Amino acid sequence: MCRRPNAVFRTTCLYCGATMPNPVARPAEAERRTPENLDQLVRDAMRGGGVAKLRAALEQAGEAPAPPAPPAPPAANAATPATPATPTIAAKPRLATDDWRDRLTRATQQVVGAMTSAHQVGDSEALRAALVEAEAALSVAYGLVDEPRATLPAIRLPWLLVLPPFGEAETIAEELGVDIATARMLAGGRWPRVGLRGEHPDLGRVRSPEHLSVSRQQLLAIPAALGVLGPIDAASVWDTDAWLVTEERIWLTDPQGGGLPARIDDVRLVVPGEVDTRTTRAAQEESRWLRKRIVAAGAGTDRRVRVADLHTSMGIFRLVEGVTRTQGLSGHDPTSARRAFTALLNAIERRFPTAEMMADRVVTIGADGKSAWPQWEEHTRICRAFSLR
Repeated sequence: MCRRPNAVFRTTCLYCGATMPNPVARPAEAERRTPENLDQLVRDAMRGGGVAKLRAALEQAGEAPAPPAPPAPPAANAATPATPATPTIAAKPRLATDDWRDRLTRATQQVVGAMTSAHQVGDSEALRAALVEAEAALSVAYGLVDEPRATLPAIRLPWLLVLPPFGEAETIAEELGVDIATARMLAGGRWPRVGLRGEHPDLGRVRSPEHLSVSRQQLLAIPAALGVLGPIDAASVWDTDAWLVTEERIWLTDPQGGGLPARIDDVRLVVPGEVDTRTTRAAQEESRWLRKRIVAAGAGTDRRVRVADLHTSMGIFRLVEGVTRTQGLSGHDPTSARRAFTALLNAIERRFPTAEMMADRVVTIGADGKSAWPQWEEHTRICRAFSLR
């Protein structure tokens, strides 16, 4: 044995692995309990209420009792009880990959044939039927493909209290128990926004009927957005609502595939806005000190992208400026992607007059320098949960 110092409860040496003589039992560690309203006590203390209540609550919680001692081992001649079998969970039945791929291929061929027939003969009913079949095939494929869920901001608190657009600062301060400065900031929102976050759904002092308590899991349960590449036929897009969509994240990378046909109808909510993106360039200097300085400074390109999320009963369809094709649509401007995208939004607003149009929101990159897309994903899902409840 190397005779190096080890903890008294170790059975083997940490360094050489030799057996330690006369080890003692590991001391029981006391588990510190915290009051359930710890977050509220901390907020009250930070608002100038003092730390007396916080200190008293922590002292009252005290330490949890030590865990009970493990039971004594059974005697050698005692019968060993049979270990209960672990229940198995049946796997969710899934269709074979070739099945839904073949179905999508057939649906795409039907749409192409129906488009040709509609141009030659004027039979729009066949095109409508083909689009219905393509939409059903896309729904099946979208449920089978294991796409990653949307990324939300990295916040530990699981529950959110959503406030309606616009409000009175005094009322918000009374209902949420926040200071008047915070209440004035929350009262100026033109869209549903987060007023409080916490560990439990019971947030705020007084619950208004207009408030919505929603969890992060409910927001993550909303399917990921599908990128809209453009209309299948610009001449009849507003008659058949036929578009090409893709599961690729076209707002992050250029699309690699050709897209799948789908109908975008029954739009109930439109969430437009702008998202800042940052692309960091790699350092090409030979000196590693210069490379470190450039990387630490985050040298790169900042760009603001206009997006619009169309919320339907099927899910979210995302229009992206410069990616979603607008050629052939009314108001298309080949010299300006911004004016062409604005014309597309105006056409969608006229096509779906009953849909609720949210105010534009600009989501900027925070001080951490990371992507602003998690904030946008949370914003559009909060709008959906608030407006379509």
